[in-house]
Amino acid sequence: MWLVFAVTPAEGYELDSILVNGQAASNYGAWLYKLTEAGEYNVVVTFKTNAGSEPVVQEAVVNYEQIENATISVVGFTMGDFANMPTVENGGTVAVGKWIGVSVTPAEGYELDSILVNGQ
Repeated sequence: MWLVFAVTPAEGYELDSILVNGQAASNYGAWLYKLTEAGEYNVVVTFKTNAGSEPVVQEAVVNYEQIENATISVVGFTMGDFANMPTVENGGTVAVGKWIGVSVTPAEGYELDSILVNGQ
């Protein structure tokens, strides 16, 4: 019995490898791997950027809400590059892999109770 893989890379990427239990699948016009025994198989598919193409940057949307009695500011940055920390507006984006800094300044007479990320 053979495993047949249909792989569609995202824009700007191409298939790098398909490994089944650590062994490379073969490309005979289609990506195939021959099953030689019953059991579980671990399939790992990796991609790389297309040669000559611009790297595709994945982004995460940052949503937050300004509340009464406090000022909230959010910045996105690369760890160690603290001179370049652009403000992220509500609904703005930050490249995946970057850090997000949140500053909350309570109004006089108030203190910070909690910060929730994705409701937790």
